[in-house]
Amino acid sequence: MNRKRTIETRKFDSLSPENIRNAISMADAALAVNGIDFEERGRYRQLLDGMLNTYAENHRDSKFRILMFRRYKKVTVFLEVKCESFNILEEDKNTFFKHTMRDMADRPAWKYRFGKNRITFTVKTVVPGIEALKYVIHYMDSERSCFLTGFLFRVINMLLLVIEPLLAARIIVAISSSDGKKLLTVATMMALIEAGSSLVTYIASRKLTRAYTAMRDELQTDLSKKTLKIKTENIDSHSSGLFIQRIVEETGNLANGIDEMLGVFTEIVRLAALLIAFATISVRMLLFEIVLFVLYFLIVKAQAKKLNEDNRSLKIAGENLSGFVSEMVKACRDIKLLHCEDSFLLKAKDVISNNTERTRDLQNHSNTYIFAREQFVAWTNLLYLVVLMILMTKHGMTVATALVLYNYNGKAYASARGISNATEKSYSLLLSAERVYQLFRGRDFAKEEFGEEKLETVRGELGMDRVHFSFYHENVQTVPVLKGLDLHIEAGQSVALVGKSGCGKSTILSLITRLYEPQSGKVQLDGFDTAGLDRDSIRGNIGMVSQSPYLFNMSIRENFTLVKEDVTEEEIIEACKTACIHDDIMRFASGYDTVVGEGGVLLSGGQRQRIAIARCLIRDYPIIVFDEATSALDNETQELIRRAIESMQGRTVIMVAHRLTTVINCDRLFFIENGRVIAAGTHSELLENCEEYRKLYGEETGAC
Repeated sequence: MNRKRTIETRKFDSLSPENIRNAISMADAALAVNGIDFEERGRYRQLLDGMLNTYAENHRDSKFRILMFRRYKKVTVFLEVKCESFNILEEDKNTFFKHTMRDMADRPAWKYRFGKNRITFTVKTVVPGIEALKYVIHYMDSERSCFLTGFLFRVINMLLLVIEPLLAARIIVAISSSDGKKLLTVATMMALIEAGSSLVTYIASRKLTRAYTAMRDELQTDLSKKTLKIKTENIDSHSSGLFIQRIVEETGNLANGIDEMLGVFTEIVRLAALLIAFATISVRMLLFEIVLFVLYFLIVKAQAKKLNEDNRSLKIAGENLSGFVSEMVKACRDIKLLHCEDSFLLKAKDVISNNTERTRDLQNHSNTYIFAREQFVAWTNLLYLVVLMILMTKHGMTVATALVLYNYNGKAYASARGISNATEKSYSLLLSAERVYQLFRGRDFAKEEFGEEKLETVRGELGMDRVHFSFYHENVQTVPVLKGLDLHIEAGQSVALVGKSGCGKSTILSLITRLYEPQSGKVQLDGFDTAGLDRDSIRGNIGMVSQSPYLFNMSIRENFTLVKEDVTEEEIIEACKTACIHDDIMRFASGYDTVVGEGGVLLSGGQRQRIAIARCLIRDYPIIVFDEATSALDNETQELIRRAIESMQGRTVIMVAHRLTTVINCDRLFFIENGRVIAAGTHSELLENCEEYRKLYGEETGAC
């Protein structure tokens, strides 16, 4: 029976902006738990947001509620707004809804009853499929022979274990008849069977361990590679915990899950052999055994369906917890300095409690079904003994036969338990495969796309032609940052992008380096559209130093060799001297072998910036971009680095600086306002011709 289950319900006392936000957040979280991807949820967020805000225009004080319930493959969302009749779905003016609902398989439905507008729509949920599992299993191809060998030995072991009850019964008969010779023979056979079982189990474990670890190794390596290719906006929209969980934990779950599934197949072989043995001894008991197993597996099926839903909720809660802990560790200093430990711990308690609650739900439901299964086994064992007693007293069954059947019944239930436990975990396996597969091909994790054209030599000319760009939040486009921006930088020029905070300076740099892609317009390198250039032509020729550069938790020297594997000691020292950091490094006890901590936390902000500048100089990029890269430096050091940069002949240098006095000597300055370049020229020209620049410079220097 396909019963529905309520997954979320909430009432709100008005259509206030806060209540609308909370309602949409609640619905989004419920859809996420049920496997709806980020992009698809964005459509439904837009739909709910548009509906609720449209009703709020004239009925701000109206009460509303959202009810969500799930059937096996879909979630139904039920929105109820208490106000006068208003069929929001039929309003011609509401083109937003038409666009949002255009591709929906199940269009929303509206009705007005008892003074309430009721809108319902359904969302198809994700049921983990076999395709994702097939995709990740191919990572075991390099050790396929080990896997098949391990599987074969597992089957052999199960067949050996089927023989044990027969030998055990013969031992009992030999003991009861005091037949020492027969007892020794059977006991020797039993020892050989047990020794053989132990041997094949050992070989199977060795082979399978090799196959699983190889798969996990290749999966984690390839996932790391794919993660580095995910578009920046997709990385930004997810917590680090998600990637940690999927790359580290889910790949391990896959290996364990495949082993569990392998256990299912081997237990099925064992159970089939046992049932055949039953048939050769007593057809009546075979039929009775089959009836018991059908009832047993009906309990298992009910359990699996419930635990499957709990498992997905727990995995999402686990990702949130991992991300939160990662953020807490990284932000530990800021938390202390902001003196917000108490507030942060309240948030931590919410995240931890949610994960605990999901864990408790899963464990409680599991324990309930385990109790039901064990109760079933206990009472059916009693019934089984009663049936055997009847067959012995009424139908002449021998004691030895009864012992064999009773032992086989125990073995059969052991196999049934193994199958049921693995069946329960099979969904977890498919879910882990799905979540790993999403990093490879999921819409939430779209990969960067580069062209195929390669520039052999880059002069350093850059241009932007009518570029439009907007950031997205929860898949909804926000206020545009760039609005048809035009920009041209000659090769070898030193230029600066200036303007008030938020005008789009850093966004321009991210578009030039192709961390982001414009919604329209062209970004050009040496006259070529960067959309058609390969990765090396762009990233291999543009070096960027940000305001908060990331240094890796390794030695200073290793931070340089990451950028250029064959870098020499002389090149490192020269770059560090240019960046005015060599003397600081030599004052460290370990010099260039000093480990800098995660993100370079063991260094000062100025030291991190100067090492990052030196790291960029090592590659000898024809284009170097500085995004507030000297903000943590004193004026004297900043001036020394500025002179060093200006002395670099033949390089295009682009600077964004908070202090205009650091960029006034650039060949050309571009003043940006409201998403466009409104003036360009030298510092003197802008002072003369651009009132906005003159005002900004005056505010900084105190000049009129």
